[in-house]
Amino acid sequence: MTLDEKIGQMFIVGFDGTELSDPIAQLIKQFKIGGIILFSRNYSNLSQLIKLINDLQSCSLEYQDMPLFISVDQEGGRVSRFGEPFTQFPSCAILGDLNQEKQTKSYASTLAKELKVCGINMNYAPVLDVLTNCENEVIGDRAFGSHPELVAFHGNIVIREFLKQQLIPVGKHFPGHGGTALDSHVELPEINAGLDHLKETETVPFQEAIHNGLEVIMTAHVIFHEVNPIFPATLSKTILTHFLKEELNFKGLIMTDDLEMGAIGKNFSEQEIPVLAVKAGVDCLLVCHNHSKQTAFMKELKKAVIQGAITEERIQESIDKIAALKRKYLIPYRKSDYYDALKILSNACNDIHHK
Repeated sequence: MTLDEKIGQMFIVGFDGTELSDPIAQLIKQFKIGGIILFSRNYSNLSQLIKLINDLQSCSLEYQDMPLFISVDQEGGRVSRFGEPFTQFPSCAILGDLNQEKQTKSYASTLAKELKVCGINMNYAPVLDVLTNCENEVIGDRAFGSHPELVAFHGNIVIREFLKQQLIPVGKHFPGHGGTALDSHVELPEINAGLDHLKETETVPFQEAIHNGLEVIMTAHVIFHEVNPIFPATLSKTILTHFLKEELNFKGLIMTDDLEMGAIGKNFSEQEIPVLAVKAGVDCLLVCHNHSKQTAFMKELKKAVIQGAITEERIQESIDKIAALKRKYLIPYRKSDYYDALKILSNACNDIHHK
């Protein structure tokens, strides 16, 4: 792989529209991007979604050997990008309140089957945040609860059921977004929390998930003052490398939350964001909306390597992880079939009504 191709593989991007358009095709062809994130803006109905995913993968495989990560935020509750006929699940808070293994297992198994049959191979779930601030609206009912053991218990059920379907789970938002008051989509939250608190409370679900096979973790755009008062976790080497990789022994893929969110975009420059992220220990950079930012971030990362601010060996570390994960879950690649998907989703709907 060339340096351009290696850098492209480290990016997961979003785009507008419900079909393969020139801007996203250009990113696939020119930059050999590693993955796609889909939103409600990319979904109108089941047949359209399957055609879109098949077209994206066909385009990618024409120019590179590895399929794309095709990802989505389909948590249930208020964070559900795909409408009917996908099952509309209750929030994770409701599942946590019920605290029944059978219910959470049914939710996770059905969700994984529905996504996988359509060609989705990665879901940004489970939410492993512990809701330590009951006034936290950005996490709120997306969390399983306010007790680390409860969150860990249900989070691990979700991870196991996803993995059974070869759907890649992404635990989020490390080291914990549950104690914040501000929404990182808009502002940069700050918490006066030290490593002891993180170890004993916020990261307990992540620690358990790592032991139970979680291979991808998404970062939080949150500053933890007593750990690193300058950089949010997404850009903090102290948190991502020294704590997550070395102390917690996480060997998997570290992914940013969307780098266009206000917590990052308002406080750091376009030139420094991708460089700081990779220096901190990030393997995959998520850029969900702006085409010009997506290309700019890739160019800035390449410039940093050429100028020696980041070694190509560091880039290769991330590429090795990405390639290994794709070989494990995405290869051999098979196109999705509308009638297979319709059958799975219809059966899921009938099961739900029957119960």
